[in-house]
Amino acid sequence: MRIKTLSSNLKFKKGVWYAKNRRKISYPEEDLDYYSQLEKDSFWFKFRNRFIVEMIKNHSPKGTVVEIGSGNGYVAQAISKNNFDILLIEPNPKGVLRSKKRGLKKIICGSFEEIKFKNNSIEAVGIFDVLEHIKKDKLFIKRVKEKLAVNGKLYLTVPMHSFLWSEEDDHIGHFRRYSKKQLFNLLENSGLKVEYFSFCFAILLLPIFLFRTIPTKLGIKRKIALKTLKKEHYLKSKKLNKILEIWLKIELMIIKKGGRIPFGSSGLLVATNTKPTRD
Repeated sequence: MRIKTLSSNLKFKKGVWYAKNRRKISYPEEDLDYYSQLEKDSFWFKFRNRFIVEMIKNHSPKGTVVEIGSGNGYVAQAISKNNFDILLIEPNPKGVLRSKKRGLKKIICGSFEEIKFKNNSIEAVGIFDVLEHIKKDKLFIKRVKEKLAVNGKLYLTVPMHSFLWSEEDDHIGHFRRYSKKQLFNLLENSGLKVEYFSFCFAILLLPIFLFRTIPTKLGIKRKIALKTLKKEHYLKSKKLNKILEIWLKIELMIIKKGGRIPFGSSGLLVATNTKPTRD
């Protein structure tokens, strides 16, 4: 994929393409810093990567995967290591710099809308825990669909279940948690056909509800900082870690075989664009 042929709204500087007139997005910058320290050893980030890679392997793209909101490049690096071509789109310069340090080459600093891709020009799009940060998600998905080639793939992960809403969601700039029906309607009403959907992280449903949702409903405030996040992403108990590892490996095996997990705190989805966009 030659990046300069995709849009006329880009400029190249020091190994990175930049979109003009970049805007702020709904995501606290300090959380990107926190996650850069968590990603390497966090069970959640590790297994989400594995789920995403197996999902893409089972529904392979014809060309480059364009990841929208690539953060620090953690997911993109895993996709790249599994021999898929990847183009990163990230509006935060810190995330872009960290992605470059990971050895990723194809990077655009800016938002998807700012780049102004040509219609029907992209073979695959990855949106991994980003859609919930976008206020006008219907309009956004419609625009993504316009840029996808016919039979182009959309790979998606999102947080599920509004009943799990907590102070954490407010803090990191979520506008919503999705239901399966809501997610399907969003995509199908935009002209995309859902090929695959599975829940994941089933084991986290109860802990999230007990330790995030209930305290929020009771008005109990907690400081969401790196120390708090580390406690949630690195379990001290070896027995709990072992149980978690076994459970998530079972989920991974199901997803790897193309199966579907019936419940969980997150969702995995693949959709296909069946019709071209008319200019």
